[in-house]
Amino acid sequence: MRSGRPELSVVVAGGNVAHVIGKCLSALRAQTPPVAMEVIVASGSTDDTAALVRRNHPEARLLHRRHPETLPALRAAAIAETNAEVVAVIDAFSIVEPRWASALLEAHRQRPEAAIGGVVDLYDGHSASIAEWASFLSEYGAFVPPRRGGPSAALPGCNISYKRTALPESSTLASEGFWKAFENLRLQARGEHLWLCPNASVRLQKRIPFGDFLQSRFHHRRCFAGKRLARVTTVERVSRAATAPALALVLTWRLVRDAWESRNHRDKLFLAMPWLFAIFVVWSWGELCGYLLGCGHSCERLFY
Repeated sequence: MRSGRPELSVVVAGGNVAHVIGKCLSALRAQTPPVAMEVIVASGSTDDTAALVRRNHPEARLLHRRHPETLPALRAAAIAETNAEVVAVIDAFSIVEPRWASALLEAHRQRPEAAIGGVVDLYDGHSASIAEWASFLSEYGAFVPPRRGGPSAALPGCNISYKRTALPESSTLASEGFWKAFENLRLQARGEHLWLCPNASVRLQKRIPFGDFLQSRFHHRRCFAGKRLARVTTVERVSRAATAPALALVLTWRLVRDAWESRNHRDKLFLAMPWLFAIFVVWSWGELCGYLLGCGHSCERLFY
């Protein structure tokens, strides 16, 4: 490492996250052993997020937008400001464990994979409602610890890192934003693998009203499907649209298979099944709309 250059850049993006940003940044500041790390907070907020960061966390660099911006746009702006050879992207809701940074750096030193992610559990899960467990499991059930390290078909969006050489150019970030799902697909399309590092762990404090979460799932999936139209053939587009109604069943089965493997939170998984199925019905409806009608305004509504 050159003198003064960080070993790890951490991007934290979020809008109106004053209620969680303090715990997120305090956990980063408390890493043991200490790591030469820069933290860049990109915030499009109308609440007190910016003031809290400036007052309580001067070690973090703040990129503040006075008006809400989508997460891909905020992440892209922050990534363009990073300096380290390893760039981690987490959510404002992510509370990293004490050895998270050193575990990621060690994994990048040992592994050739461009993208390395960790495991995710629910913060203060004993007080969470079943609907909150369903929201969490629908996104991160496949990454609940314990997990074996190794190649992975996917990585959790709230706990992922990249070698700098794998990241898009600044001009691409500025024009398209940073979409972790598409970045991972791009890497896989060129023959690279994703790697899961179970020693890099975060806990997620993402308490969102269930109705709002359902809306976010719809917009995420419609945006994702709409953006994929330019990357798929007409036959694949028609095929995906035709199978979208069955997607809820497939996703529910896949989650149960993957989440059951960890032997953790099986009781919550069982109790959450009705909520999970509702989430995946909305998910599949969003994909159907995306493949048939395009993105619409969904990509402009991705704030968490």
